[in-house]
Amino acid sequence: TTPVVPEAATKEFKISKETGIPKVSDEIPKGKKSKRKQLKIFQKIIHEELVRELRV
Repeated sequence: TTPVVPEAATKEFKISKETGIPKVSDEIPKGKKSKRKQLKIFQKIIHEELVRELRV
């Protein structure tokens, strides 16, 4: 099963629609720390979801 990635998330975080795995882009300006932090949290959530799916 492929993870369902929200359209907004694919735009916001440059997430690959095929894999659902966030591409960490250097396009995020250093000044936008909160955005970077959000991305890290987002990646963690997606990673946990993928791990959960793999275990099933």
